[in-house]
Amino acid sequence: MRLIVSIIGWLIFAEGVLFLVRPEFLGPVIKFFSKGWRMHILSVARIIIAVLMFLGAIECRKPVIIIIFASVLLITGFVALLIKKDMVKSLLDWWQQRNLVVVRLLSAVIIFLGAVIIYSA
Repeated sequence: MRLIVSIIGWLIFAEGVLFLVRPEFLGPVIKFFSKGWRMHILSVARIIIAVLMFLGAIECRKPVIIIIFASVLLITGFVALLIKKDMVKSLLDWWQQRNLVVVRLLSAVIIFLGAVIIYSA
């Protein structure tokens, strides 16, 4: 399970690098997930990732950090499922309108969080 947590960290890290290098990719990704039932895919994915992180946390180097990340993912996953579609769509549209500097700054934060997960695993 520790390997799964590490893989999750590497995927988060890679996502941050992708959007740091090519921030214009965020627009099409948001456009894809903002249609119909697809917006729920992200919420379900967060919940699944959170459960995997909870299961693997006990074997990790820094389980408290992994549990904190998993808790945040679980809460945000359930909240995103509970709020109305219009609100989720407006939030995704808001993110799509951010300029490239903001996307790059967010990407740097995502890279840092991925690195913390990798280190903690």
